[in-house]
Amino acid sequence: MGLFASMSNLFSRSKVINIADIDFLQDMANRSYIKRMALEDCINFLARSIAQNKISLINDNKTIPSDWMHKLNVKPNKNQTASDFWEAAVTKLVYDNECLIVLSDDDDLLIADSFDQKKYAVYENRFSQVTVDDYTFKRSFERNEVIYLRYKNKKLSAVVDELFDDYSALFSRLIEVAMRNNQIRGVVNIDTNEMQKLKKEESKTGDSEYVSPLQNYINKLYSAFDKKSLAIVPQTSAFKYEEVSNTIGVTSQRIDEMETLRKAMVDVIATAMGIPPNLIHGSVVDLESNKEFYLDFTVAPLIQKIEDELNGSLLDANQYNRGHRFKIFGMNVPNPLKLAEAIDKLVGSGSFSRNEVRIRFGYDAVDGLDEFLVTKNYSNGTENTDLKGGDN
Repeated sequence: MGLFASMSNLFSRSKVINIADIDFLQDMANRSYIKRMALEDCINFLARSIAQNKISLINDNKTIPSDWMHKLNVKPNKNQTASDFWEAAVTKLVYDNECLIVLSDDDDLLIADSFDQKKYAVYENRFSQVTVDDYTFKRSFERNEVIYLRYKNKKLSAVVDELFDDYSALFSRLIEVAMRNNQIRGVVNIDTNEMQKLKKEESKTGDSEYVSPLQNYINKLYSAFDKKSLAIVPQTSAFKYEEVSNTIGVTSQRIDEMETLRKAMVDVIATAMGIPPNLIHGSVVDLESNKEFYLDFTVAPLIQKIEDELNGSLLDANQYNRGHRFKIFGMNVPNPLKLAEAIDKLVGSGSFSRNEVRIRFGYDAVDGLDEFLVTKNYSNGTENTDLKGGDN
């Protein structure tokens, strides 16, 4: 059975044509890409922020040489640079709520695409079936052999799936309305007498060409108007096409409404991740306060999580007790040039030594800069008179 229940039911003089069985070529678009775009905008923003940082191994406030420095900051494996590697790691962490990094037999750091984890209460957890691209490790990994990061308790993608059903439907409707603006609309007039002739021909020859002549005509019209800038279609005695676009009032649908809704989707995800939406959109409104919030409450906790995992997984107890620490410096460290005046006051008032300031800004301590200085501007006359700096 085709689009018409039967030729007799459709074209009989005594029966009304059942137009419900005709395909009107309505397209139902899938707008799932809007959700992916909103997710990727926010996750990529956070991933790029983390990838800009530098990892150092510190002891006694000075960077110490280590093979890990090249692997963590330059070339983690044969196929990725450090920035690509950490962007992929953070993206995996946020998308899947967890990220497993293993060390291969040839000392490459690899991000697992999938794995099974066996949890124990008093023993180390074990990771098996660790797969990277199309390779699956035959052996399992103990907890102390891997870098394992967790983000939150619930997968962000699952939350977004629940949240954006209504947003996606609304966005789809806005696009459909916008596409209907200036749309070509037409009707096909059917001559039932001619259709009866076609029915008789079909019954004599049994040729399937006569089964759905109306549908074939509609299909050809749609194809001509949809794909050609200049379309010429024939008129037949059985079917006559009439364009009615100019007789229907068209409501103008502004594109900025769709852009506003798209931004609203991004805003919800960005807020859930702790990213001020204005930073995602590139707005300069409250730029400094938004940046400070982002660095303090989103970037800093994630950096702390990575630092803790590196210290716990890559350092043994003896190294840790001797003062070895992995530290991450980058966006979480302020620009000292922008705070030069404040630094001068901190050092000149004796509140901080110069080495303490250097360490705060991610620089190594230097011999001879541990002395506390007080300039004459901050002296009350009771300190040592051999003071440096300031006015008389």
